[in-house]
Amino acid sequence: MNRAVEVNRLKPVIDRVFSFDDAPGAYRYYASGRAFGKVVITLNADSREGHSLANTRSRPS
Repeated sequence: MNRAVEVNRLKPVIDRVFSFDDAPGAYRYYASGRAFGKVVITLNADSREGHSLANTRSRPS
């Protein structure tokens, strides 16, 4: 799997980033079925809590 990711330059799509303090909110968002990509929970206080990154996804070249 790692080789396929490396060879094909696959990148995960991150939908939203939540702080650890809002982990229950992240789970609710994921369970709602609205998540398009990965839902990330960060452990640092400098996260982009609850922000959608859908418009910043990189496109394959």
